[in-house]
Amino acid sequence: MDWRPIETMPLDGSRFLVTNGKLFTAAYWYDPQPRPSYLSGPFLIQDNPVAFKEADVEATDWDGNFDSWKPTHWAPLMTPPLASGGDVG
Repeated sequence: MDWRPIETMPLDGSRFLVTNGKLFTAAYWYDPQPRPSYLSGPFLIQDNPVAFKEADVEATDWDGNFDSWKPTHWAPLMTPPLASGGDVG
């Protein structure tokens, strides 16, 4: 997998993987336009958090806004393989 510095992540709303070297999950950059008054700015959001973790990291360390851990790298999502017969699904 080709991990890249988090500063180079896509800002177009597409989904990608993020990691801090211990944890990883899918995420996307959220910046609605026009921005609602209750948002202070754009931010990175976990997209369906997955509990891939080392044994010493509790599941309670996961939240949707990355308050408890900060991603340092990102990688594009892989294209899923085709099912036998060429059909997806």
